Amino acid sequence: MTKQSLDELVRTMSVIPSSKLNGFVDGYYYNDCFMKSISLKARCFLLTIIVLFTVYCLQPITAQNTYIPNQSTIDSINSSFRIATDTSFKWHPETIYVELPDMQFEFQLPHEADQAGVANLLFQDRASGEIHLLDTIKLFTPRISFDAVRHVRYYTLFTQGKYDAILLYNNGKYIRYSDIIFETGVNSVVNMEELPILPADSESQHWLGLRGFMASIGTRNLPENYTTDKGRKIRGYLFCHDGSACGAYIQKLDGDNEGVVTESDGYFEIGVDDYQTLQYSSIGISVTQRNIKSNSGLFIVLGLNEKDKELLDSINIRTGTLISR
Repeated sequence: MTKQSLDELVRTMSVIPSSKLNGFVDGYYYNDCFMKSISLKARCFLLTIIVLFTVYCLQPITAQNTYIPNQSTIDSINSSFRIATDTSFKWHPETIYVELPDMQFEFQLPHEADQAGVANLLFQDRASGEIHLLDTIKLFTPRISFDAVRHVRYYTLFTQGKYDAILLYNNGKYIRYSDIIFETGVNSVVNMEELPILPADSESQHWLGLRGFMASIGTRNLPENYTTDKGRKIRGYLFCHDGSACGAYIQKLDGDNEGVVTESDGYFEIGVDDYQTLQYSSIGISVTQRNIKSNSGLFIVLGLNEKDKELLDSINIRTGTLISR
């Protein structure tokens, strides 16, 4: 059979218009348009799979298609969370350092004659009267049922405005410092040493029912010297720029260069003598150094390192999106 007669046979049997057909090449007959259409479909299918996978990974963990634990599971977790605070330990800090994004505060605290210990540092919005803790606890619901349901600690996002700082003691007594301004760029020393200690009342008893500053989220694997030199320790929390508790390494730069790693809820303890320079470091986080007084509390949000910050700014500019949690 000649090439010409074979071409005529193919044109007779094919539903593809003859104008679209190509002839034999190396003994094989193929249609270039048909092959291109198959390639395009394959590319579209692959792109669809990639888009769907990306959307699934980026959706919030609280989305409706995530695994929702039953009520008994939630009650069990909440019950264990409520008893996580060590009520036998009485904390007597001299200073509490609070470093939020673009805001820094140093709260200087008085000597407490009753020795009941500090339960919390609260903030009351002057406009709404709402009480805010420094941290927020959210229930993490996993995407798949065999992942663990657990609480996750975040720092509280404060709106700019005026707040009263309330230092609450375990016996219900408290100190109120009025009209602290929360605004970008503020770096304030708040001296509470000369303020009167107010008697316990029904409102302060309610505050005691809130989560305490020292309350743990999950199990803490503290160093063996946890019970020693309690009066000279620095206790606190580290958070990442995205709001969640940060896995970080804290090291003393003076003396023995001791270092500790934060717990799963961002908590850490480290013993110091008098004033000490601490360095905080973590993957993707700018290395930060801070001169800290012994027997203090820390609540610090770490910033991105310059390289990752420039990358994030570039992504936001190109996509026109804002990163939020």
